[in-house]
Amino acid sequence: MFRGLTRTELRFGLLIVAMVVVGATVHSRRQETSRTAVLSGPVLHHAPGELTARAEDPPALIEGLVEGRVDVNRAGVELLDTLPGIGPTRAEAIVRSRETDGPFRRPEDLLRIAGIGTKTLQNLLPYITVEAPPEAEPVAAVQALTPAPQATPTLPQLININSATAEELAELDGVGPALAARIIEDRIRRGPFRNAEDLTRVSGIGPRIIERNRHRIAVR
Repeated sequence: MFRGLTRTELRFGLLIVAMVVVGATVHSRRQETSRTAVLSGPVLHHAPGELTARAEDPPALIEGLVEGRVDVNRAGVELLDTLPGIGPTRAEAIVRSRETDGPFRRPEDLLRIAGIGTKTLQNLLPYITVEAPPEAEPVAAVQALTPAPQATPTLPQLININSATAEELAELDGVGPALAARIIEDRIRRGPFRNAEDLTRVSGIGPRIIERNRHRIAVR
């Protein structure tokens, strides 16, 4: 194979072969290193739906993993950044949106983020989940479940027939100004009333008026 070559040519040829072998070895090692880095890199390099955290992963990258998926309502910027097609800018937009507009209720709600379209959403679906936090129930739902406050019944104002003015006595049902004046005239002339029934001594007041006002009449 090497017949007819001078010693110099033979050495040059062997040098070329050695360089090719070394180059191939370096390239192979780089590929292996890259493959290993991917396999040991962020959690999202695992199979979709089977994301796992390692002991050496920082807390910011672990928080938000729920049953092998990224919960877009809990994940921080660092974890959201690892999602396909997101990046730091959209990750920050996701966090900002759920803080200002409320938590996401379904994956399609991510479309409200600028830069996330239907194609990006389709790529995200194998990796994400949407878990609504219990404390983030919609206001309308909370109001629907909260019973309406019961109105406190207003008690009728009692009227002391032995000290009330004519205007106050006239507020009694069926009395009016004329009978109110007679009540005052009667108690001045005959003394205070002992009970509600004593009002029958006033001309024009019978048992029916007393029954209609018994819950408002006081005698002191």
